[in-house]
Amino acid sequence: MVNQRSQVRRLAFAAAALMIASGALAVVTPAVDATTATTVTLTASPNPSAYGQSVAIRATASDPATPVAQLTGSVTILDGSAALVTRAAVNGKASLTTTKLTPGDHSLTAVYAQGTAAETVSAPVVQHVNPGHTTLTLSSSNPAVYVGQTANVTAAVQRVAPAPAVPQGTVDFSDDGYSFASVSLNAVGKAVLPVSSLSPGVHTLTATYTGSDAYDPSTGPTALTQTILVNVPVAGATFTPNTVSPGTATKLLVSATNTGPTALNGNVALGVLTSLPATSITPPAGAICGARPGLYYCLISVPKGTTRSITLTMNAPGLPGSYSVNSYARNIDTGDETSATATLTVG
Repeated sequence: MVNQRSQVRRLAFAAAALMIASGALAVVTPAVDATTATTVTLTASPNPSAYGQSVAIRATASDPATPVAQLTGSVTILDGSAALVTRAAVNGKASLTTTKLTPGDHSLTAVYAQGTAAETVSAPVVQHVNPGHTTLTLSSSNPAVYVGQTANVTAAVQRVAPAPAVPQGTVDFSDDGYSFASVSLNAVGKAVLPVSSLSPGVHTLTATYTGSDAYDPSTGPTALTQTILVNVPVAGATFTPNTVSPGTATKLLVSATNTGPTALNGNVALGVLTSLPATSITPPAGAICGARPGLYYCLISVPKGTTRSITLTMNAPGLPGSYSVNSYARNIDTGDETSATATLTVG
């Protein structure tokens, strides 16, 4: 009887232990095994890249608890918060090859989504894109022009492949090392500078592209020589006749000839230096003339390819001999001039 009661107690204790054990299993949640979570990795190559260069971006989803063939869903590749592309995942993989990344740093991520499961985001990859390279060349529409004429000096800035776009920005022009103008590039990447304002002489011009967010600066490899010529009238002087008796009247013709390609509009001083007194002066039409002891002069216009003159009538000296008269024709805008001498023989 005692043994029967002991057996009953053992069965009761076993049942109680089983109930306690069952209760423990009902309320304890097993820990999540991190090795079974879905992960996404992202790669970009090459990194860094050049502006316009193809960059291959690849995303791979993996889950130790899920066969690769069942990793379907979709992958969205983001540049910052902007979606570059959304593609179906094949065996957990999706990729994008792009040339559209602009210069600078891009934070790339991949978001993997499948069904109602929570999205999985990759760690960011910073893709650095270097600015594009450029070349610069200088040319002139006319390397030698006269004062009053215009030549266009053009700086052409060209992209170096694989950079995709026409460079924009400004070009700084220098004359003998001194910066004197800044010109914006036009739609085809050229900065055009009219050089009519340059002073007469030989100028050594250089140019520098200042660069932009998308392109590095560049400087022309060679300088450009631009010459500004002066249109100087040619002076002439002639006595008619040039041999006379003492006290006889003669005429002195002094002239300015424009052999240059530009008109000299009201900016030629034609003068005569002489101690011989003139009895009359015949100036060209429209001239502004004046005189002082030993000098007669007129301010005149000389169209290109023409000659304009002053006629002075004078009496030869009373003593035999050889007498010289000097004349000049001056471009009063620049101060450049030529001279001529006429000789009168009195015998």
